[in-house]
Amino acid sequence: MATRILFLTAISFCLIALNISNLSAQSATDALRYSETTFGGTARSMAVAGAFGAIGADFSTAANNPSGIGLYRRNELSFTPSIFTNANEVQYVNSTQNQSGTRFNFTSMGYVFSRQPQNNLDWQNVNIAIGFNRLANYNSNRTMYGPEAPTSMTQFFAQQGKGSYYGDLGIAAGLVTATNNQPLAPQGGLYQLERMENSGGHDELNLAVGANYRNNLLIGASLNIPLINYKNQLLFTEDDKYNKFGNFSHFNLPRRNTRFGHRHKC
Repeated sequence: MATRILFLTAISFCLIALNISNLSAQSATDALRYSETTFGGTARSMAVAGAFGAIGADFSTAANNPSGIGLYRRNELSFTPSIFTNANEVQYVNSTQNQSGTRFNFTSMGYVFSRQPQNNLDWQNVNIAIGFNRLANYNSNRTMYGPEAPTSMTQFFAQQGKGSYYGDLGIAAGLVTATNNQPLAPQGGLYQLERMENSGGHDELNLAVGANYRNNLLIGASLNIPLINYKNQLLFTEDDKYNKFGNFSHFNLPRRNTRFGHRHKC
């Protein structure tokens, strides 16, 4: 009976996993960000750089080697807190800015339910694990400024020319002045400031079944659902602090991007 239940459960996982959602990237930076992962999971797994899948009973095996779940002899609740620290250094127009931050996270949390079949002595344990692991952390901040930048964002609007989307946008916003049908804009010497905030993470939900047959064979199946949540907020500012341009004061250019994605794997 236990064998049939385990087999049907594994087949169900795989059938569900056939419904795969693709996550597309808009740039090479997006593709690299979503494909890179870190050594997540439990503290024991991270201590050996994620190689715990070949060692034994640990919740991290639910993601990469679910047969290891079959080694559990009793129920277990596990959670792994972590401290995430990042540091950024930005150099721009002969100035250097350093910024660092520290955040508290949960790298892994899960529960393993262990059962010993009473009517079949061949199966030592049939265990079910459910939880999540964090695969990547996207939280970071960056600030840069240039007291007298050699170029201006308004030059970009002017170069697009009248009749183009960005060219007309610059004229409508008062950033570019059209003279003899030739757009004119400040040529540099402005104070520039850019702040960027990134947040989110790459998490993975795990549901696994593992069984121990006569202490000689370990089998398992898992359904893993990676979830990606990424937010990027940027604020770019140019300011004529030194009054070099009589018809220009300052402008702010905000930008916000949000990305969500998921898929299934068995």
